Amino acid sequence: MALLKDGIRIASFCSGPVSERKRTALFCIITRKDTVEGMLSSDVEIDGFDGEKKILHTLRRSRFASQVGLIALNGVALAGLNVVDIAKLSKSAGIPAVAVTRKAPGRSMMEAAIRKHCKGDVKAAEAKIMALRSAGTFHRVGGFYVCSSASASEIKHLVAPAAAGLRIAHMAARACSTGESAGRL
Repeated sequence: MALLKDGIRIASFCSGPVSERKRTALFCIITRKDTVEGMLSSDVEIDGFDGEKKILHTLRRSRFASQVGLIALNGVALAGLNVVDIAKLSKSAGIPAVAVTRKAPGRSMMEAAIRKHCKGDVKAAEAKIMALRSAGTFHRVGGFYVCSSASASEIKHLVAPAAAGLRIAHMAARACSTGESAGRL
C-alpha cells in the first residue's frame, strides 16, 4: 500500500452515549485537511453487532463514498460493546481503517466486560473478543493510541486530522442524543 497522502478525505465515526435505549446515534464527519466537508448520520445498536455494517452502509450511501481514503473510529467499539473488526472493515471498504483513543486501551478489561455482558451467549462473546483481538496492537502516535489496518508510518501524519474529525463527530453525536455536547475524544 502506498503512503497515505496529506489532504485525503477522512471519514471519522463516533457513536452517541449509551443509554437505556437499544440504539444510539452514529455520526460521521468528513474532513479534508482542516476543512469539514460533510456530515453523515445513522444509528447503531448499543452493545450490538451492527457497527461495521452501519459504518459501511452510511458511507456507501453518501456522495463521499468514492472520495474517502481513510476511516477513523473513536476506539474499536461503538455504542458500548459494539466491537468493530478494524481489519475486516478496512477490507470491506477497500481503504485503511484506524481506531484512535486518547487513553491506553485496557484490552483485558474490555474482554472481561464482554464476557460479563454476554454471559449467557458464549458464541457472541467469543465473536466480539475475536474482533477485538484482530484489531491488533495499539501504538502511541503523538498524544494518541492508534490501531490501524495500515502501518503506523503510513498513518502517522493523519492521526491529528483524524482525531480532529473524531472530536467533532463525538460532539455532534452527544449533542443530538442529549441536547448538548460534552466531554472530549
